[in-house]
Amino acid sequence: MKLVNFILLAFLFSSQILTAETEEVKVTTGENYQNTVWYSLKTGVVKEASKDNWDMAFQTGQNGAIHLNCQKGYELFEIVDSDGFSWDEPIDITDFRESDNFVQWVNSEETWNIGAFNLGKDGFADDGDFGWGEYDMSDHGIKGKKVFLLIMPDGSAKKIMIFKLLNRKYEFKYADLDGSNEVYASVNKNDRANVSFIYFDFATNSILTEAREPDNTLWDLAFGKYTMKYIMPDDEFMFYPVSGIKQNQNVLAVQLDDVNVETVETPTEDQLDANITIIGSDWKTYDLNSGLYNLTENRAYFVKGLEGVIYKIVFTDFSGPDEGIYTFNQTRIETSVNENMPNVTLGVYPNVIESNQDFSVVLADEIPGEYTLSIYDVNGNNILTNVIESDYLTKHTISGLDLSTGIYFIHLANQNGVLTQKIIVR
Repeated sequence: MKLVNFILLAFLFSSQILTAETEEVKVTTGENYQNTVWYSLKTGVVKEASKDNWDMAFQTGQNGAIHLNCQKGYELFEIVDSDGFSWDEPIDITDFRESDNFVQWVNSEETWNIGAFNLGKDGFADDGDFGWGEYDMSDHGIKGKKVFLLIMPDGSAKKIMIFKLLNRKYEFKYADLDGSNEVYASVNKNDRANVSFIYFDFATNSILTEAREPDNTLWDLAFGKYTMKYIMPDDEFMFYPVSGIKQNQNVLAVQLDDVNVETVETPTEDQLDANITIIGSDWKTYDLNSGLYNLTENRAYFVKGLEGVIYKIVFTDFSGPDEGIYTFNQTRIETSVNENMPNVTLGVYPNVIESNQDFSVVLADEIPGEYTLSIYDVNGNNILTNVIESDYLTKHTISGLDLSTGIYFIHLANQNGVLTQKIIVR
């Protein structure tokens, strides 16, 4: 199918009213939300695992995110002035929680590509800055540049540093603050090639014996606990644990409020977003008086799953910590096309621009090759087509376009498929 036809079909189907059959779904995470549950919109529950059976998680593919299990009681602090030569320097943690020399980080709520160790940075969006390390063009590796303070669940403190990611292998070390009990460890992406993350356990100094999560092509949503940044009235903030839902990194969604959930129209393609907590946790609120959870009324979620089909989700009940049961109505809408391309990442930065502003397209590919990069407007008109060669991590700058206000689609295509990102011109 031609790219222009793909766009026109997406907008044609987006105006349809939902008429498909609805099914009730219950997903159980257990007492006190003890499990993470991976769920497929097509087939149901795929797998579940204890939320506490891991300590660190290392991203596979071409990204370099490193997550920490904050739900287990771990805390991570950036040592602000540290660098690759700081490992042997003394660390004074007196009043560290009030010190400007220590900054606390948690895993991103918006993207899997930013874990606590990434310091809010996605290397593909930040010129090769991955927080814990910097991209090196000479060998296509990432070289460590930060020492971190790691607070363990029992309250003890260690220092930790990821010193490189090279040839698909993460290498890191951790030790007591005085340098004693130093441990070296490594995680090879090839050991779990088909999952999004490889999980590491400090107790055994190794990855989990079996893959914790299912193949990343088998699940759309993950139900479980995660940490969010809660902004208080005085603009201060605190990190707060919540129970909720995250999307697979290749799943898009949108939240629609103040709608009739029975007759609401399917949203257009440009309304869908890659933020992994579009569903998140705020569809429910806890009532202190009754001890029960109230659900947000007149709210519907639309989720474009891995198979390219859009589903409507409307929550009808939440049991709370006694059983951790999520209950929702799910409606399948035959309105979309699968455009996933395995092992390739496409980013557009910035994705909101002025009419003649330059922007960059960043391509990461495990196997370098030739791609066709095209820009289309919402009517399917081709604005630009270029052929680009990938080199593991490739940045292609688009300049000289005088675009009218509106939404445009960036398409990256080869013989295997097509990836799409949108850009807004204001």
